[in-house]
Amino acid sequence: GMKNYKWGDVRHTKDGIKVTAKEIDTEKVPNVEGMGAKEAIYLMQKCGLNTRIKGYGTVKRQSVIAGTRAIKGDTVRLTLEP
Repeated sequence: GMKNYKWGDVRHTKDGIKVTAKEIDTEKVPNVEGMGAKEAIYLMQKCGLNTRIKGYGTVKRQSVIAGTRAIKGDTVRLTLEP
């Protein structure tokens, strides 16, 4: 299945996740609301951020506001709901 996000396209292939990024600004915290855990973690890692996941489903809230400066090594808590 393929999903389109503002930042790019995500395809799940037999080799894992293939991401075609439109343009990720790795200096800023990405907006991962509405994404599944895998995509959200992938994007956060790209920006040097750690993630802590609570719940399951799709991301409803993130502890650091999207667009704020990404401080490498920081942890962003993601709240997921079905």
